[in-house]
Amino acid sequence: MDRKKYDLAIIGGGPAGYSAAFEAAKYNMSCVLFEKDKLGGTCLHRGCVPTKYLNKVAGMYKEVQTCESYGIKINRDDTNIDFVETKKREAEIVDKLAHDLEKNLLAHSIDIVYAEAYIEKDVIKTVSGDEYEASKIIIATGGEPADISSDMEINVADAPGKMMTDVADAPAKMMTNSENISVAGVINTNQLLEMREIPEKLTILGGGVTAVEFAYIYATLGSKVTIFIRGKALLRNWDKDIVTAVTQSLKKAGVVINTKTDFSKLSIAGDEVVLSALGRKPVLPKGYGENADDKIVVVGDARKDSTMLAHVAMAEGRAAVREMVATSCSDKMGCYTSCIFVDKEVASVGLTEAEAIEVGIEAISCRYVMYSNARVLISDDGRSFIKLVADKNTKKLIGAQLYCDRAGDMVAELATVIDNEIDIAKAAAVIRPHPSYCEDITAAFDMLLEKL
Repeated sequence: MDRKKYDLAIIGGGPAGYSAAFEAAKYNMSCVLFEKDKLGGTCLHRGCVPTKYLNKVAGMYKEVQTCESYGIKINRDDTNIDFVETKKREAEIVDKLAHDLEKNLLAHSIDIVYAEAYIEKDVIKTVSGDEYEASKIIIATGGEPADISSDMEINVADAPGKMMTDVADAPAKMMTNSENISVAGVINTNQLLEMREIPEKLTILGGGVTAVEFAYIYATLGSKVTIFIRGKALLRNWDKDIVTAVTQSLKKAGVVINTKTDFSKLSIAGDEVVLSALGRKPVLPKGYGENADDKIVVVGDARKDSTMLAHVAMAEGRAAVREMVATSCSDKMGCYTSCIFVDKEVASVGLTEAEAIEVGIEAISCRYVMYSNARVLISDDGRSFIKLVADKNTKKLIGAQLYCDRAGDMVAELATVIDNEIDIAKAAAVIRPHPSYCEDITAAFDMLLEKL
């Protein structure tokens, strides 16, 4: 059998995989990309994009309920959500992005093979029997929802069929042990996004970013949402001020939060949709463990101890290619940003104050409350803030946490300051637009300088 030969083979067409492919095209590497499902991966089809779209829908629905404060009179009794149409629009956006991605990859002379691929003795094979050779291989097969462990069995009372009929095209999945469902009646995030109805009651297991975002979305859209977590608070390892702000936001939206839960003793009524948001785990292709060598690199969510962040996966994919071609580009990975989308945007980069102290840094922090920011007042955003963390000895910025609209965009500026060790006074001197959310970065820097 003739084998097609390439400089680079990439298994997985999500953010890590397609970013690596585009990077390879820059260096004129012949490249083949294998994708068993749809280009774009979890981020585009079952993660970042659908959830941010639903967050937008939830925000619009909330604005309708509060628009009278702006002098807009409506009949709120007639306000309702056609969730089928909502999901139809979501599908249109996702399909367009996937189509544009495919078109762009092909325009860069990247061969796309829509098939599940595995590795056997340095040869890449597909389930249909085709074989490929490559000088280098990047594994970017992503992750999947983690199973509920055996010590966390949850008693979910028999439901009269409601939970099964709410999921489009998947009437049997929810009551089986297939597709990462460990407990009868418990669904994962992929399946929640398949639902074409807003559940009347939604129980969420877990208190991380995914749990928090889904809780806000569905509570705002009218679900009675309850969260159960094993720890003392939501968002473990996040800054305490962020945790407090997000917790208050969810409670204001009507979310009930139960802490210190023993999942093995948890019993849930059968008329509730139960979502397991207990994290994700890497997925590796068949044959990887037997064939790992220097020419194979694992990137993105498939990597052990991955951040499970799409933008980090993209950076890892690009860096892997640069290392392969031994360019003069700096392969140093910058500090990564993390974001949460609830009533406002939450963003974090670098170290929190607690993390800095834990590693022996003499940290100085300031929290600038955006109480007089014109954009905050215009949008009626309530309490927003920017928190900065600096090393007292080096007088350099080492971390930042934001809770305000546009935080996900603003945090990139602060990451640049941290990565390039820019003097705080120089960063403060940047002339930022007014009125804007980002103008309060100047005020926050000024406050931090006073403390230093």
